[in-house]
Amino acid sequence: FEHRNKENKGYYLMLMALPPPVPQTGYSLPHIGTYWHGPPLGALERACLFSILELGHPVTIFCHGNIKGVPEGVEICDAREITGNRSVLLHAKTQSPALFTDQFRYHMIRKLGYIWVDLDFFLIKPLWPIDDYLFAYEDKIYINGAILSLPKSSPTLMDLITFCENEYPVPPFFSFFQDKKVKILFQKMIGKPVHVTHMKWGVWGPRALTWFLIKNQEDYRAKNSHLFYPVHWRNIDQFFLSSNLFKSTYLNKAVAVHLYGMKLRKLIDDNGGVEKIPTGSYLNDLFKYGS
Repeated sequence: FEHRNKENKGYYLMLMALPPPVPQTGYSLPHIGTYWHGPPLGALERACLFSILELGHPVTIFCHGNIKGVPEGVEICDAREITGNRSVLLHAKTQSPALFTDQFRYHMIRKLGYIWVDLDFFLIKPLWPIDDYLFAYEDKIYINGAILSLPKSSPTLMDLITFCENEYPVPPFFSFFQDKKVKILFQKMIGKPVHVTHMKWGVWGPRALTWFLIKNQEDYRAKNSHLFYPVHWRNIDQFFLSSNLFKSTYLNKAVAVHLYGMKLRKLIDDNGGVEKIPTGSYLNDLFKYGS
């Protein structure tokens, strides 16, 4: 913690362990924004949107073109209002639009000041940023931007927007061998730079976010992982537990729970599909709620 603001360090270290405060009567909850690219919204995405609406947050879903399955009460906006005609970059290995959504959220926060929330996040309590900051460690290493709020003047936000302008970056946080930074540097040197879509997962997301937050001494504002990430992605089979057991085990202190949509859908398919989800499980309750 030597590089952090010593005057406020203790105060913010205390706050990071607490859920966001519930606003007093008469205060409107912050606006939430998200993005969707792909097929009609499924039960899990709808459940997440219902959870936001029922808590009282206004919410906008940005998209390109038409989108089906959006619950009543959710505003739908053209993503080009935020990022113009930028193309939706798909990660070469996974075909996920995560690179674009990483870039999009930074511009949305800068332009509109909304809180970004991934569409696979189920809210349990309202989100209320402190000084416009809201994010949490997913594990002991990385801060995840799946729930993200930063001040428009944040140096980290400015750095992220600038960093994502370059589709052929040499990420400063990449290791020389494990992340193939040596290859990236060599390819750049011979005039054949590596495109961001062929780099390791998270290059514009958690890894960049964590790097710049530390660089700009804003990382101390991160909340503890159990508030937003009570279940790690490696343990998403726990969603098959009975609803009561899951809630008492994982959600007694949580503000939200990340469902890890892409990984969870694969797990469901590997276990026989939606029909095989145990009745009375937390996952089954989510599907019923979203349906």
